[in-house]
Amino acid sequence: MEKNRRQNQHITATCEQLAATEYVKRRDGLAKIIHQKLAETAELIDDKNPYYKYTPANVLENENFKLYWNRSILMDKTIHFYGPDTFYE
Repeated sequence: MEKNRRQNQHITATCEQLAATEYVKRRDGLAKIIHQKLAETAELIDDKNPYYKYTPANVLENENFKLYWNRSILMDKTIHFYGPDTFYE
């Protein structure tokens, strides 16, 4: 099992296309959990789906909050990376 894990890490680390897609899957998986918790806390959603079944809406809003998912945002500073997945206003 350890050998398979090392092989998978080697493949994803050396293949640029696969590394990028695996990175995005992991990043989005974590960001979805954060998005869901923020949405619940701000009372933007009512459902209590398990995190692995949650699909974020592009924009959730009520009279107090707006929560964006995977949306380009104009900022006053340049972000030199992919930028935020979740933006809470």
